[in-house]
Amino acid sequence: MDNNLELVFKDASTIEDIIMRNQGQLAAAKEATRLCREKHYRLSYHLNKARSVLSSLPNEVISQIFLFMCAPETSVWEFLCFPPTQFLIGSVCKEWRQIAWSTPHLWDNIEIQLVRKSCETQIELLEEWIERSGNLPLDIHIYSHGLFEAPWEAPPEAFTKIAEVYARWRSYHGHAVPGLAAELKRINATCFPMLETLSLSEPIHAPPVNNPPDTTYQWNFLSAPALHNVLIEGPLKGVDIAINWGSLTCLTADFVLRQSPHNSKKQGYVSFHVLTSCTLLTKLELNLKDSRVSSTQQPHPCRFPHLKILKIEGSADIVEYVLEWLTTPSLNELQIRLESIDITSEWEASLIDLTTRSSCKIRSLSVIHSHKHPESDDEFVDMLRILSRDHPIDSLEIRSYGFTMSDNMVLLLTMQRDSEEQQDHLPLLKNFTYAGDISFSLRKYADMINSRLIYEAQKSKENKIHRRRGTKKEPGDEYAEPDKEDENSDGADQLDNSSASTSNLNPLNFSVSYENLSWFGKQRPCILQSFYKELERASTRGKKFDFKYGQCWGENCDDISSEKVYSSWHMDY
Repeated sequence: MDNNLELVFKDASTIEDIIMRNQGQLAAAKEATRLCREKHYRLSYHLNKARSVLSSLPNEVISQIFLFMCAPETSVWEFLCFPPTQFLIGSVCKEWRQIAWSTPHLWDNIEIQLVRKSCETQIELLEEWIERSGNLPLDIHIYSHGLFEAPWEAPPEAFTKIAEVYARWRSYHGHAVPGLAAELKRINATCFPMLETLSLSEPIHAPPVNNPPDTTYQWNFLSAPALHNVLIEGPLKGVDIAINWGSLTCLTADFVLRQSPHNSKKQGYVSFHVLTSCTLLTKLELNLKDSRVSSTQQPHPCRFPHLKILKIEGSADIVEYVLEWLTTPSLNELQIRLESIDITSEWEASLIDLTTRSSCKIRSLSVIHSHKHPESDDEFVDMLRILSRDHPIDSLEIRSYGFTMSDNMVLLLTMQRDSEEQQDHLPLLKNFTYAGDISFSLRKYADMINSRLIYEAQKSKENKIHRRRGTKKEPGDEYAEPDKEDENSDGADQLDNSSASTSNLNPLNFSVSYENLSWFGKQRPCILQSFYKELERASTRGKKFDFKYGQCWGENCDDISSEKVYSSWHMDY
C-alpha cells in the first residue's frame, strides 16, 4: 500500500491537499467526540439530579441542611485536623457549590489554620470567605501555624482583610498573633461594637517576623461595649491587653497572685488584682500558676455578688489561700482541681469558710485530685457532712489520685432511718461520680444504694399524697421517716424497687470507676455476682448505677464494665 502511494502521489501539491483534507477529518472527529462527551456529562448531571432526593428539595431547605452541617467544631483538635465543611460541600457538584457560595450564613464562622507552604493561597481564600459572608457578624477562629509544624509566624499582610472588618467581629478565638495586632494598630481599630467573646492563647514569636523578646504589641478592647466573655490561655508574652474587666460576665484565665518583673515564669499571666473590678461575673475559671504563697503577699478580697459558677485550679495551698479572699453569695456550682497538695494544707476548711462567709447554697460540687500523695478520706468526708447541713447538694463528683474511697464515704452517702440524721447524708443527692481507688465493702455499698432507693420511694409517696390533698409541703418534710413496712423489709429485696419513684424528673445516677484492680481480685466470685445482679435490678425506671474498672480522667475515657471484668476473671477459677 505504501509503495502504491509513492507511485500515485509524486506531485507535492497533491500530497499537501490530501494532508489538509485528513486534518479536517481529524478536527471534525475531535469536535464530534467533544460534543458526545458534553452530552454525556449533561445526561449524567440530569440523571443524578433526578435520582437525588436532596435535589428535589427547595434551595432554602438545602441551605438549612448545609448550615446544620457547618456548625462550629466542638474542639480545636477537630478544627485543626479537618478541612472546613463549607469547602467540602462546594466540591461535591456545581449546584451545591452555587447554593453554598450564595448562602452568607455559611460563611459567618471563619475557621482557618495558616500554614507556611500555602499561606498566599489561604490569604486569597480568606478574602473570598469574608466576601461571601455579606455584612453578617463574624465568628473568627485563626491559628497562625500548623499543628505538627515548626514554629512559624504569619506575616502581617495575612491578617489585613480580617483587621479591616473588625467592626463585624462577634467573637475572636486564636493566637494573640503579632501580625494581627500590628494590622489593627495600622488601621486604627479602636472600637469593636459587636465583639462579645474574646479567646486569646499564647502567641508564636518565630520567623519570618521573628520579633525580639522585648517587643510588646497592644490589644486594645476598651471600646468593646458588648464584650462579656473572655478566655486567656497561657502566658501572653509580648502582649499588652486592655479590657474593661468590670463589664465581663464570664472569665477564664491563667492567673498569678502578683506580677514580678524579675520572674520570667510569671510574665504574661493575668494578675489576680484585676478580679477586684469584675463585679458582674456569673462564671469564673481560675487557673492559679503560682507554686507557693509569698510571705509578703497582700490579700485581694473579691466580692462577686452574681457569681454562680466557680472553677479553681492550682496547688492546694494556693487554692486554700485564694478561697479566703472570695465572697460569693450566689454561688451554686463549684469545681476544685488540686494539682499538688501538702499534708498541712487545710483547703477543706477554707471551702467551708467560703460558704459560711458567703451564705451561698452549693448544688453541684466537683473535686479533682491530680496528685499521687495518698491520704485518708476522713477530712473530706467531714467536710461533706458539714456542707450537707446547709447546702442542697444534688451533684457530687470526685476524681482522685489522692485518697481511697473507703467505708467512711459510703456511710456518709447512706440514708438513715432517723429523720433528724438524714440531713447529714446529702439527702438531695441525685448524681454521684467517683474515679479513683476504692477499699469499701460491696455489701455496704449495696446497702447505701438500697437506702437511697427507699428514701426516693418515700419522697415520691409523700409528694403524691400532698398533690391529692392539694397541700404544700413545708421545708424539712423531705426528711420524713420511712413507713414501718420499709423498716421491716429485707435490704437485698428492696434493691428490686419496682415501686420506686416514677415521677422524679431527675432519677438517681451513681457511677464508680475504680482504678485498683487488685481490690477487685480480692473479692469472692459469689459476692461479686450477687452484687452485680442487685445493681442491675436497681437500674430501672431511669435510674442508673454503674460500677466500672478503668482510669477515667477525661471526657472520653475508656472504661471497662465490671461485669466483663468479673466474667473474664471468674472463668480463670
